[in-house]
Amino acid sequence: MRKIHLNLQMFSGSYTLTTYKDAGYSAATPSANSSLGKDDEVTYTLTMASGYEFDECEIISGGATYNPDTKKLTMGNASAVVNFKSKANNKYLVTENVYVNVNGSELNLKKNVVLQLAANGAIIGAEAASGGQSITLATFQPAIDGLIASGVLVKL
Repeated sequence: MRKIHLNLQMFSGSYTLTTYKDAGYSAATPSANSSLGKDDEVTYTLTMASGYEFDECEIISGGATYNPDTKKLTMGNASAVVNFKSKANNKYLVTENVYVNVNGSELNLKKNVVLQLAANGAIIGAEAASGGQSITLATFQPAIDGLIASGVLVKL
């Protein structure tokens, strides 16, 4: 009986990267998409469509990992398929002071505040932008919600 020794190796440069994106991206472009090996890093250039922001990079197959801070994908031990998901950018910067009068009470919303709105238009968060003042959501939430509920368009 003859013995045959097989030494099987996966050669570097044999993997491919397939990238999908939803409508929130104008582009999700990898620095390379073929001839990749295990642990190779691929840098993505992400261009968002107007009104959208990054949500997540879904790894569909291939065991790759994605770091959203560096925008780098590290290949696993197989060809990879990834899908970039977006979400609506619902943060709005107030660039000038806004005065609202609801039921006789006046509300002064200072400029340089970032508001986060829910899908129904309700304010769900606020934070100071660079150079702005810190304000609390409770200060103006009832007044704005009252305007929205009454059908008044509030332009900030």
